[in-house]
Amino acid sequence: MDNLQEFLDKVNQAEIFVQFKEFFADNYPKGELFAIDTSSMMNAISWDNETLFVIFANESEYLYYDVPFDVFLLGAFTEWLVEFTKENDDELLPPIKVSGWFHELIKDRWDYTRIK
Repeated sequence: MDNLQEFLDKVNQAEIFVQFKEFFADNYPKGELFAIDTSSMMNAISWDNETLFVIFANESEYLYYDVPFDVFLLGAFTEWLVEFTKENDDELLPPIKVSGWFHELIKDRWDYTRIK
């Protein structure tokens, strides 16, 4: 994805994302782990002070720096969409995965530190 800000601007025009963002911002404490239950690659993500924290399934932990809130939120939103479509047998959406969010928007884009 070459123009991340352009992509985020488009996503922020989607009413369902805007509603998710408002709900999430009001109800989910910064820095608290958000469980990823639909991926065999990662277990949880969190965000605080422009830093994304990722716990992978192999128990390694990484910090990614200068990550905008909306990028983190897209990971949480993707997890929610995967769960929603699975629970509701919704075939209107193309197949999505949280690992896709990670590979497209996080990996090889942000400076990081492996902490475990």
